[in-house]
Amino acid sequence: MERPIRTRPVRCGSGGRKAFTLIELLVVIAIIAILAAVLFPVFARARSRAVQSACLSNMGQIARAVQMYMSDHRSRVPVCRDDIPESGGYWWVILHPYTKADDVFVCPGWRPTPLPSGLLDWERPPVPSEPFERAGIRGTYVWNETLDGAPESGFSGTAGDGLVFGPSRIIVVAEGFNGSHVWKPEHVTPGRPEERLRYQHDGSANAAYLDGHARHIRRDGMKPSLWAPWDHNLWRP
Repeated sequence: MERPIRTRPVRCGSGGRKAFTLIELLVVIAIIAILAAVLFPVFARARSRAVQSACLSNMGQIARAVQMYMSDHRSRVPVCRDDIPESGGYWWVILHPYTKADDVFVCPGWRPTPLPSGLLDWERPPVPSEPFERAGIRGTYVWNETLDGAPESGFSGTAGDGLVFGPSRIIVVAEGFNGSHVWKPEHVTPGRPEERLRYQHDGSANAAYLDGHARHIRRDGMKPSLWAPWDHNLWRP
């Protein structure tokens, strides 16, 4: 006697696998969306920190370039202006031979910002939406012009109001408006129309100091006395 042939039910979908239901697809999409919402800010912060670190590295190279220039020029800071013949050129043109890098004077996170008031003709960029260029070299950082041509011996002492200062407390270059200069307190005072500093790294900016080191500083920690501490009449908070 022959046995009856038993058949198994056929499943839908290729390879005999059960297809996803609409609810299961929606759950997967929701999980992906949640993971993206969590991870994207993490990636953004990591990128921001990488940009800040690259900018800080630039500042370190600039600080060392200033030290090398002073070593070659009887301990004097360069005169960094190109509107006077004896200056030798814009500040990054003067320091470029000591860095051997064309991009060290531009913050990797630089972006165009509104023009501050009071810019002189020779420091006004021809194209504000692009980094300032001099002698084929681009730059976006600002130079402390109160130091121009000064001897190293003048950077240590006690101001008239008792503030003790030295090279480690004097900023020579910082992040700011597109290659401009600082020579009066209004240029570094937050909220002033003339303010030339820019804080593009989560509310902080990188700065190079006269003793050769570099570090970042928050906007609420920026003091005029970091630019010309010997002048207690003007350069005080």
